[in-house]
Amino acid sequence: MIAKEKSWPKNLMKFFLIQELKKAVIAKQKYNFSEFKKRNDGCAYFANQLFTKKEISTVLKVRGYKLIDKKILSTATQLKGFSASPGQARGKVKVVMNREQLNKITPGDILVSPMTTPAYMPAMTKAAAFVTDEGGIICHAAIVSREMKKPCIVGTKNATKILRGDDLVELDANNGIVNIIERAE
Repeated sequence: MIAKEKSWPKNLMKFFLIQELKKAVIAKQKYNFSEFKKRNDGCAYFANQLFTKKEISTVLKVRGYKLIDKKILSTATQLKGFSASPGQARGKVKVVMNREQLNKITPGDILVSPMTTPAYMPAMTKAAAFVTDEGGIICHAAIVSREMKKPCIVGTKNATKILRGDDLVELDANNGIVNIIERAE
């Protein structure tokens, strides 16, 4: 709506920070879109600041963070998280990034997601176990897994990036470990 009203490039609107948008709408501040075009090439919002793709590696290194190479992720054979519900399971991975993908889950699959919500319940009843990027012992996935008595590992940080659909995995939720047995083609 704002893009249309101001005749701004709609594809660049998603790169506005909320404070910039407020200035544009309330204070009627003019913008040079060259900065937003740089953001379109890659950017990250970190520590209350926006950095371009060129800046982010340096900023993260200075602050003690490490970027993970995608090649390393694709060759990983194991990942670790926190045991939220004990047990062991073996099955095919189904990566579910949002509730529209819940129909991927069939009985016995390992549900892998950034996190779960109550909308995930039908899929969770079918799945043999759960693995999430986020969460701790009181997150949704953890609580539901204990109620359902299904193995669950939470807080892996990158399960959705390392695991691919139809990978065969073995969960040792007693120790918070996911072993990749066979990579899907």
